[in-house]
Order: sequence, then C-alpha cells, then structure tokens
Amino acid sequence: MEATLPNNNSEEKPLSTRSLQNHLIKTAIGALVIALLGGFLTSYASYYRTNDAISELNKSKDESKQDIKDLKKDVADIKLTLSSTGIYTNNNKEEITQLKNDVSEIKKSQGEMMKLLYDIKSKQK
Repeated sequence: MEATLPNNNSEEKPLSTRSLQNHLIKTAIGALVIALLGGFLTSYASYYRTNDAISELNKSKDESKQDIKDLKKDVADIKLTLSSTGIYTNNNKEEITQLKNDVSEIKKSQGEMMKLLYDIKSKQK
C-alpha cells in the first residue's frame, strides 16, 4: 500500500505507513498544542475580563452605598425640617385661635362701647 505525493521538485516520494503514522502524530500533536494554547489564551482573557467586571461592580456598589448614605442624610434633614414646620404650624394654629378670641372680645367691647355712647348721646338730647 504505497501512494505517492507530489513534491515541489517535481519528484514523487513514496508514502509509506511509517511516514503516514509520523504525519498523523505530528498533526495530532500540533492540534493538541494549538488547542492547549487557545485554551490558555481564552482562560487568561476570561480571567482578566471577569476581574475587570468584578472591580467595576465593586466600584458601582461603593458609589451606590455612598449615594444611599447621602439620600438617608437628605431624608433625615427633610424629616427634621418637616417636624419643625409641624411644630410651628401647631404653634401658629394656637396663636391664630388666641388672636380670633382676642378679636371677638374686642368686637364685644366695641359693641358695648357703642351702646354706651349711643345711650350717652340719647340722654344728652
């Protein structure tokens, strides 16, 4: 079982089982080396991509934590302002009620004074 392969020198060499076996071994070893090299390069690239993605996520997580802290502080300030406003509003309501009472007393007093003045004027005539 001998076959011949064309050569660049236009000479034909007989292809023996031994040379075919060597050729197959070289091809298998070459394919294995290329597969291993490709695997290592792929693993290396995946490892660094994953590390970069994780570091970006950690940065984003830290920024989110800081944003949440700032928001909590702002909410606390708003609550404090609202509670102060509530106190002032309650105080103002009490003062307005007191002022209404004072105004109604003044109106009563004025009404009584007007009656007295009317009585005095009517007695003078």
